[in-house]
Amino acid sequence: MSSRAHEALKACSHDIRAALQAKNWTYGGKELDIIETGNTTCKLKFGDKARKRARQLQPDGSILCFGSRLPFFVLEICVTQSKKSIKQKVHYWSEGSRFQVRFIMVLRLELGPLGYKVSADVYKREKESRPVLGDSLNYRIVPKHIIKEVEVYPAEPRESFTISLAEVLPQGSLQDPELTGQSVTISLDLLQKVIKSAVRLAEEDQDLRGTPPSDPHQESAPSPTSTVSSDQSYREESETEDSTDPDYLSESDSTDGDEPHVRKGSR
Repeated sequence: MSSRAHEALKACSHDIRAALQAKNWTYGGKELDIIETGNTTCKLKFGDKARKRARQLQPDGSILCFGSRLPFFVLEICVTQSKKSIKQKVHYWSEGSRFQVRFIMVLRLELGPLGYKVSADVYKREKESRPVLGDSLNYRIVPKHIIKEVEVYPAEPRESFTISLAEVLPQGSLQDPELTGQSVTISLDLLQKVIKSAVRLAEEDQDLRGTPPSDPHQESAPSPTSTVSSDQSYREESETEDSTDPDYLSESDSTDGDEPHVRKGSR
């Protein structure tokens, strides 16, 4: 599969960042800096405080708010990975960041008998309430699959998702009343120009190689260098077993003090 097309698709995070920056959001009297951080390696943590281990994971694209330790948006480009490996990577980004990574977009480039197509998946950090004994409610936080396998090329997508100012800022600012009602709708057709350019590169590379279209019903085996369990995808810093439930984290676990708060009037 074309490596040039893979690199071209990374520019989708640039277009999303530009749409957010165009809002000229302010917080605490200062304009908010929204920074495209590309494939900067992120340190993710798993397990409780007594049995914690760390891994380093590198996205294909990322966006963060100035003052944050981790990006709020991560982009993954899938050209060889299996759906199972991508689902595992979504889990790593969600749990390992304590859900400070609030949006994960996956773009999948595939070659079929009629040519190339690109589909999109988007996961968003959301709370799900679950009743417990007593009058109070407990919560679990999950990466909700809000956009599922939507074709964005050659079809013209109509789907969209919303990023709020509260979701852009670090965790400590989520309850601030100043943030109420401020959001940006990201339509998938915003990415059409970048995606079409990437497909053209893939077609050019295919013509040079003379590669025939693949059977869309035959799932290719995941590359050992592209799966999230590969040593090249992340580096374990501790061999301690992880005791955290992979399906959810409690509300108290969603922040562990690693991400700084944004103070009004400060940078």
